[in-house]
Parts: sequence; C-alpha cells; structure tokens
Amino acid sequence: MASQALADKCYALAFSSGDQTAAYQAGVLKGLTEAYGAEQTSYTAISGVAGGAVNAAILASYPVGQEAAAVQRMQTFWENSTKQKLWMDWPAGVVQGMFAEGGIYNNQKLHDFLTQELVDIVPNQRYVDVLLTEVENAAEVDFSDAALSGGELVDVMFGNFAYPGLFAPENAMGADWFDGSLIWDVDLFSIVNQCMLTHAMEDIVVDVVLTEEKTLRAIDASDSVTYQVLLRAGRIIRYETQMDGLLRAEFAYPRIQFRNIIAPSAKLPETKLPLTYTQADVDAAITMGYQDALNSASNPTEAASTLKYFGMKRAHDKRIRGVSFEEFLDLDKVGHFAESPILQKKLEAMYRM
Repeated sequence: MASQALADKCYALAFSSGDQTAAYQAGVLKGLTEAYGAEQTSYTAISGVAGGAVNAAILASYPVGQEAAAVQRMQTFWENSTKQKLWMDWPAGVVQGMFAEGGIYNNQKLHDFLTQELVDIVPNQRYVDVLLTEVENAAEVDFSDAALSGGELVDVMFGNFAYPGLFAPENAMGADWFDGSLIWDVDLFSIVNQCMLTHAMEDIVVDVVLTEEKTLRAIDASDSVTYQVLLRAGRIIRYETQMDGLLRAEFAYPRIQFRNIIAPSAKLPETKLPLTYTQADVDAAITMGYQDALNSASNPTEAASTLKYFGMKRAHDKRIRGVSFEEFLDLDKVGHFAESPILQKKLEAMYRM
C-alpha cells in the first residue's frame, strides 16, 4: 500500500539560477537521491533558470530512475567548465565592451564550449521547462520539448548565460535574449502545472534548489568596480525574485507539498571575474550541496520555515529586520514570531490570485 501511495505522487524539481555556482545543485541532487531513494526522487517535471537550466536539461536527458547517472553528467559538465576560459576581453578592452559592444566581455568561447559539451544531451526523457528573457518586449519565454533539441538547445543554454552588462544579449531564434533570472529566479509554475495534468494538487511534491543563501549577506561596496556592482545587482535581483516566486507558488497552489527548499548553508566560492571557477571551487560547491541536501531531508519542517521567513521579509515585518535565517529558526522555536493576522492579510493582498 505504501509503495502504491508513493507511485501516485508527482515529484517535481526546480533549479534556480546561478552561473558555475549551479554545480552546487548537482551535489544537492546526489544528496536527495541518497536520502529518499529512487522512488521518491523520480522527478517527472523539472525546471531551470540560467546555470540551473543546464542541470535541468541534463537531468531530463536521463530516464526516471537514472538520477545518479545524471548527477555524474552534471558534475562532468561543471568540471569541464573550469578547464578553459569561457570568455575573453575585447581587442580594445573594457572600453570597447562598454561603448561599442553589448557587454563588457566577449563570450564567444562560452558558445563554443556549450556546442561541444552538450552534443550528447537530448532532454526528452522527462518534462523540462527553462526560461529566457526576451529583451525587446521584456517578456518571459518558456522553452521545452522540441524547443530544446539540436542546435536550439545550445542557443537556449547560451542565452541562459547572457548576463546583462557582462555579456551581450544572445541574438538567436529571431530575437535577443538575456537569462531568465531577470524575471524569475526559480520557475515553479511550469512544473506544478505539468503535474496537475495528471495529479491532484495534494499529490504533488516539490523540491527547490537555490544557489543564493536564504539570508542575503551585507557587503562593503565602497571599493567595488563596474563588474562587481553588476554582479551585486544581479544577486539582489535573484534573491528578491526567488522569494517572490516561492511565495506566489505557495499562494497559487496551497495544497502542494514543498518538501525541500535547499540553499547554500554557507557562502559558495566567489570569484572576482565571471565564470572563472576552478576545479576546487566546483568540488567545494558539490560537497556543500550534498551535505545541505542530507540535512534538509532530515529536517521536514525547514521548507515551511523558509516560506514563513521569506513571507515576513516580503511583507516588511519589522521583527525580521537584520535577522538571518539561522537566527530566525532559533527564535521561531521559542515563539518569537507568532503568526500575525495583519501580516497574513498583507501577503494575501500581494499574492492571492
């Protein structure tokens, strides 16, 4: 009977945005499959944004039950990304990038790398959805199924690394594209809607993997140069949109089970320049993801706590100012953050559809 009940669930997985930090997500998937077993990680609907889109496409290339093989392929992708430079300076340097090109750096080498690296990836074994931002109309565009085959797969993945300011928008498929995190850092709607085609809402189990910590760290930006300011701005945007996406999904689908919302428990390796992770950085990210997944699986209330924490932040609850997620967990255990009817009404006004 228990086995039949598990078979009646639809398991969905959402990978957030990230660049090479998305190597963390490979470690998380490894930890989840070990913690829950093959049946409860039989993800049939997957979404991804930016670096998470690569992981989603790789996982969707493997049949259900072959998650361990997919993890190994993800790890290989991110390891290979450290073996060559993925961008170069323009002949006239940053000045040319800022005033004559669409981005500070020339990322043609990244396109070459993706063309070579993804030659064996055919994401047609599970439902997969990835996002891009169409520049002209500032519109979110979903790509799935046939739109992720052949040369278009490389085009979509290359667009997912088109970070505004750093790299020019990709011109392909009749439009210009930036990565999808400008609109959504994590896409839950596509995978839940896919599950709802065959399952009741209460039979949908969702795992979410973020690459930003649950507390946005303060920094000293007084000595930051242009690209560092751009990276910080991108991080703020991703943090706000990941909170927004999770809360919108919570209110839109009140009976689904958010089983895990996993984020780095410490700062992932950082680099001064984009896409310059080393092998050691990839190893550290994967190791952290693996351990964070095991910890989350052993704490079934953490996902609900995450949603509560994000809800209080989005509602600008004064009690949460300056409180990290870890501090929140300790204070919440002793009743410091009792439910507030005013807070709930504010969130309902923001998100109730």
